[in-house]
Amino acid sequence: MPLPEPRLGLVFRYDYLWSRDSVSGRDQGKERPACLVAATDPAINPRFVVVVPITHSPPSGDTVGIEIPPRVRQAIGLDNAPCWVIVSEHNVDEPQAFDVPGEHDKAKRQRRGEQQPQGAPKPSPKRRG
Repeated sequence: MPLPEPRLGLVFRYDYLWSRDSVSGRDQGKERPACLVAATDPAINPRFVVVVPITHSPPSGDTVGIEIPPRVRQAIGLDNAPCWVIVSEHNVDEPQAFDVPGEHDKAKRQRRGEQQPQGAPKPSPKRRG
């Protein structure tokens, strides 16, 4: 299945690494819904995207988040529990990190570096913001 074309507002499954976890030395996060907020020009190679997390935890402290209204949650395939788009931090990554529907297990194996398909690019380290 081909990767979706990166477009603003795209919601997808993503291995998001919080900045606090990155600072503590972790290099892999938790798979969660995320939203694409910016992408480099498709003519530039490699192409990068800016991704913000979607979480059920309400923002606290210095964290800034926007609550997703129930109708929007339903329209984008999220569950009924309240959730927020966190806009005070982001990940920068390549579109190959998207979790394509139906390819969930394959994508997770590739991100862990297990059994890379021949000719497939290796996941690049994420840049944190």
